[in-house]
Amino acid sequence: MATTWRWLAVEGHRLGRLAAAGHTIKTEANDMIKVIDGKRYNTDTAEEVYSHYTGQYGDFDYREKTLYRTKAGAWFIYHAGGALTDMAVVTSGNDRTGSTAIEPVSDDQAYAFLERHSADDEALAVLERYFGDRIQDA
Repeated sequence: MATTWRWLAVEGHRLGRLAAAGHTIKTEANDMIKVIDGKRYNTDTAEEVYSHYTGQYGDFDYREKTLYRTKAGAWFIYHAGGALTDMAVVTSGNDRTGSTAIEPVSDDQAYAFLERHSADDEALAVLERYFGDRIQDA
C-alpha cells in the first residue's frame, strides 16, 4: 500500500507559519495533493510506480523519492526527507525539520530516475514496462 500524505496548515502554529511560507507539511492523513502550473498531482489517485529511500522513516537522515504516474500519463516524484537532508527547512531560529514536495517530471526524467536505480529488480521491471522501447541489448 502506498504511503501518502495530507497537507496541514494551522494558522498561528509553527506548521501554519511553514505552510504560509510555501513549505509543504505532511500529516498521517494518507493523501497529498498539490497543484502546479494548473495541474493537480495527487498521490492518492496516481499509480505509485517505484520508490527509492535511504534511512529509516522518521530519522533525521531519512530520504525518499517515489515516482508516480497519473491517470492522464503525467509523471511526478514525491520527495520526503528529514532534518539532515536536502529536504530540511528552517522552522524558527536554528530549528530544522524535514519536509515533503511534489516535483513534476518529464518522460525523459522519469526514465533517467528509473535507469539510475535499475540495479534494483523492481526499478528494472518498471523501466522495461514503461520504457521498454528505449532499451536495447548491448
